Amino acid sequence: MNDSILSYLREQGGVPFSEKPLGEVDALVLCQFSYLKFDGLVPGVDQMGNVVSLKELTLHPMWDDCFRTKDMRKQIVSYFKTWRRAGALED
Repeated sequence: MNDSILSYLREQGGVPFSEKPLGEVDALVLCQFSYLKFDGLVPGVDQMGNVVSLKELTLHPMWDDCFRTKDMRKQIVSYFKTWRRAGALED
């Protein structure tokens, strides 16, 4: 399945949502994002109002510790770098 996701990202990475709506593979990758270990990287519930961007997360020294596996990191980083949506990790 990992190869399928990465193939999808290579093939569909530049297609904006206006041309191709959010699909099942997009949803799969975004679901994996919810499994990242954000402890120490994002504000807690008691600090509502503090916002952290994806770009800020990638610059945090603990960013690599978020991922449970190297494959998960590769998929999620690829998704947000190519994000057929506009490059969520771009400035």
